[in-house]
Amino acid sequence: MLVTIDNMKFDFIPEASSYINPNIGKSDKFYIINRKDTPRGGFFSNYTVVCAHILYALKNSLIPIIDFQSYRTLFNESDSINGTTNSWEYYFEQPTNKTVEYAYRAKHILSKGVCYRTGLPFQQKRDGFFLDTLKNAVTSSIITNLIRPNEVTRTALKKDEELLSGATSSVGIHVRGTDRRCVDNDWDTKTCVRSVYIKELDSYLSRHYVDRIFLACDELDTVKAFEQRYGELLVYNDVLRAAGETIVGIHYTASSRVNNNYLLGLEVLRDAYMLSKCDALIFANSSVAAGAIMINGNKYKERIYVPAASYKPAQQRIHRRQITARKPIYRRNR
Repeated sequence: MLVTIDNMKFDFIPEASSYINPNIGKSDKFYIINRKDTPRGGFFSNYTVVCAHILYALKNSLIPIIDFQSYRTLFNESDSINGTTNSWEYYFEQPTNKTVEYAYRAKHILSKGVCYRTGLPFQQKRDGFFLDTLKNAVTSSIITNLIRPNEVTRTALKKDEELLSGATSSVGIHVRGTDRRCVDNDWDTKTCVRSVYIKELDSYLSRHYVDRIFLACDELDTVKAFEQRYGELLVYNDVLRAAGETIVGIHYTASSRVNNNYLLGLEVLRDAYMLSKCDALIFANSSVAAGAIMINGNKYKERIYVPAASYKPAQQRIHRRQITARKPIYRRNR
């Protein structure tokens, strides 16, 4: 079930103009955002939590800055990337022109690091995806101003847009597999089988003219199935995908390629940005789709929610600590 409403009861809706004054004074206080509670969260889990913390900072007249250096994530590398060891800055500019080091020397408080999503324009539940369109417009404006891709990321995103070049009508579809085949908690939803996504896409194609389908997915078999069915209409990014059916999330996947952690983050970011550029979106509950919806604002002509599959019994669930394939995260002591 996809529910879109106006002005869902949120505790705070910032004005679109309430961005950060670049003239930071000594009396200003920084709000240092981290994910020390969930260092193994996926890329868009991190992204949406950062969005929520930025909203919190604006509400409380604090200056947000993101520290994924002292508090490492899945995407940190042992060496610097793009001149930094802060994995947020691998991909994005900071909301201000000040550095994390400057923030620690100035007046500051640390975010509690909890999976804080209060104030975001969406709510993900077992029975559907709930979106406040008014709040989404404001949030999208804030994201545009305060979560800006850096120059390297912008170049990659611009190149990807060539896949939609010449298209007059496009639809994006996000098919989530891997770890969503089997969930182990009360907030994630088990993914649908591939045929359900295809049914929704076929239904959309029967109602609309489309000359480009963008597919974002984490499994090679999904690409093969969609290529076989949709042929030249289909486009997708060249990213790492899982071979065969697996319950190990792609963001937990080890690889021998250089800078694999960084690339895993960049690749899912590229996919989400491409989804946000399409005219319509077909999606199930996931942080990737939520990120695309916030980046897009309310420009989609149609959003189609694919209902979640039923849960497996508890004894069949696989805990993430059992499927972790990558090395543990070590935090640097401050």
